[in-house]
Amino acid sequence: MTDDDSVFDRVRRTVSGPTPAEQAETLAERAREDPTALDDADVESLIELLDTDDPDVVGDALGALKSLADERPSLVEPALSSVAGGLSERPETEWYSTTLGDASQSFLNDLSRGSILLWVAKEKPEALDPVVEDLVERYDADTIDPMSLLALASVVADAPERVDVPPAPLVELVADALRGAVEPADGSGDDWENVSLQPMATTGYIDLLSSFDAAALDDDAIEDRRDALETARTKSDDEEVVDAAAAALSADG
Repeated sequence: MTDDDSVFDRVRRTVSGPTPAEQAETLAERAREDPTALDDADVESLIELLDTDDPDVVGDALGALKSLADERPSLVEPALSSVAGGLSERPETEWYSTTLGDASQSFLNDLSRGSILLWVAKEKPEALDPVVEDLVERYDADTIDPMSLLALASVVADAPERVDVPPAPLVELVADALRGAVEPADGSGDDWENVSLQPMATTGYIDLLSSFDAAALDDDAIEDRRDALETARTKSDDEEVVDAAAAALSADG
């Protein structure tokens, strides 16, 4: 309840309870302020809110789940099927060319859905087993969003035998993303306005590249990985990135 609520609003909530918009906004605010304050029942409420037709309500519900996925990914696992099931099918060109100024609420909600999948996958890749088949279909059709693509890469890196996707193209994808994160765009800076660019921290790309088992990669993929790590080690001006790349190169032999 806010200070500018009308008497009517307060009476209505007392009689009929909060509207979906009010419920989603409250849960999103609680999750941002203290993710530990939410429980399984709150997640069930968020899953129900994802089924509403209002993209703003869905956006708030996804915002709450994003906060939880970042801090308490295991709590979000029951919601993953609903999160992935609501993803739009957009062509690759749309995913990678849309800017913040042009993005609809639906597009932003899709990016939030992918972010939730990615953050859970980084912590527990096997948690995506119920949705990985859908992600593979989107990958094969070139309609998968950038965040979900990295989530799929995390699953493939963790257990390539469980997913019918060759790891080498995903290594190339992550290696290119790492190089793009540490090398200047093209001098214009315009590319950095893209919504989908850099969906995770640079060290996250390093961790993901390192998690691919060399035994599952061909020589070209292994060399591409080393080149990207060496690029990060020599060209990044972030000490944390340099140290992480150096450690990954050392572990890679």
